[in-house]
Amino acid sequence: MRSGSARLLIPAAILVLLFGGAFLGGTAQAIGSLGATLLAVIHLALHLRRVKTVKQSAGAIDPPRPLEGISIGLAAVTLAGWQVATYAGTAVPWIYPEYRATRVGPEGFPMTIHIGREALRLTNGSDYGWYCDISLGQPKVLFTLPTAARIEAHSSIDVPLGEFHSLDLGPGASIRERAARDGMKVQCSAGSNARTMQSSYYSAIF
Repeated sequence: MRSGSARLLIPAAILVLLFGGAFLGGTAQAIGSLGATLLAVIHLALHLRRVKTVKQSAGAIDPPRPLEGISIGLAAVTLAGWQVATYAGTAVPWIYPEYRATRVGPEGFPMTIHIGREALRLTNGSDYGWYCDISLGQPKVLFTLPTAARIEAHSSIDVPLGEFHSLDLGPGASIRERAARDGMKVQCSAGSNARTMQSSYYSAIF
């Protein structure tokens, strides 16, 4: 492909990848935005090569326009920054699983949650046994625990991520782990069940 043709086609391809990925969402959006970033970098490299060639060729026709290079560079930097801001929260835990894996409840709610690959470890730091309702995903709840979890005083339990149900999403643990990292709503009661709202009652977003 001639560099001139590439300079015309690459911007159009970038727009197709960005808007197509945004329309399809999910994995397609991640792939589309990564592809758009790569194309922006290629576009910038072609422009820089053209600048170098023109500088080496005396009396060249159609010299490069400085604003073109600046705009391409800004587009590449913007896309790269957007990638980092959008997907860092997913990529970092994949590399370092302990990143923000432990969540501690607010003052007065002695609950600690550790997010694992396959399960949540819930630790009750109070002097009373709790029944806890837990949902994954914030601000939109994606998964719920059908039955309140029982946690004895000063003890821990492991709740498999597979026990959290959703009518719209599949059974994989990884998507539940991502939802838990986005946020968890926990409601605990020292009564017979958290839904009764009797006795001591705690509620917080982790």
